[in-house]
Amino acid sequence: MTLIRALMIRTLAVVAAALMGANLTYQRWIAPLEADRTKSARELATLNEQIQSARKEMWKIGRREQSSAQVRIAVSSMHEYLPADAVPIIWLPPRLKTTLSRFGVSESKIELYHTSAERALPGFERTLWHVAIPKQPSLNKLTDVLLAVAQIEQQEHFVNIQDLEFHSESQEPGKITGFVNLTVFLPESKN
Repeated sequence: MTLIRALMIRTLAVVAAALMGANLTYQRWIAPLEADRTKSARELATLNEQIQSARKEMWKIGRREQSSAQVRIAVSSMHEYLPADAVPIIWLPPRLKTTLSRFGVSESKIELYHTSAERALPGFERTLWHVAIPKQPSLNKLTDVLLAVAQIEQQEHFVNIQDLEFHSESQEPGKITGFVNLTVFLPESKN
């Protein structure tokens, strides 16, 4: 019986040693790999979410670029009949004076007030113009002047009337003096 007992003890010792070795191997080599695998799986899931989010953002950017291209085409077509190389200070005042003269405004003084780059649309600028309409015998009614000014905005799609100031001359009844401020949206001058 001692021999059987000794063999059993030896077998138990070998099994215990094998289990302890297996446990040590697991603790030392396999457990860290499983922890790394779990961590990697979490990181991969996070990365996949970020990739999906980036794809959505890229899609949105693509849509915005398409929209921007359409707007740029529309804005460019709005300016296609303008002189390509001329500076607006040269061609715009005569153009506005011609429009005003069609409605009986024979005299007007048009001055560039301010120019600034258009941040929302690179390659374009916003210019502010001041139009003075002195008292004129050819203008009998304020409505004539207002129609002439409104015609500028209607004919020139890149012009926006900012404000109007008209008043009758107290010294000369029936005479009208007026001031108009315009914003003009144009391609940047190359000169």
